[in-house]
Amino acid sequence: MRDSEFKIEELNPFQEWHLHGSANSQEHALHRAQNICRQIGRPVRILTATNKLVAQFDPNEDLPTKKMNQSTNMSEHIGHRESQKLND
Repeated sequence: MRDSEFKIEELNPFQEWHLHGSANSQEHALHRAQNICRQIGRPVRILTATNKLVAQFDPNEDLPTKKMNQSTNMSEHIGHRESQKLND
């Protein structure tokens, strides 16, 4: 992963993001992430090497879903998701 620009992660059954693969181009990462999402039926996301969200795919939605802003920081999303779990 050290040399790859993009990380592809899946949301495992324990609700933890797990590295599934990597890619050197955004186009390749998007294609792989969509295929993985379809195959395993779980949410899949793409992060840059600096952990900024590029896109997230959900198997319950028509693929592809909206691409997220490149400048979106994943720590904001993770914190939001964690606070939602605490409030449930």
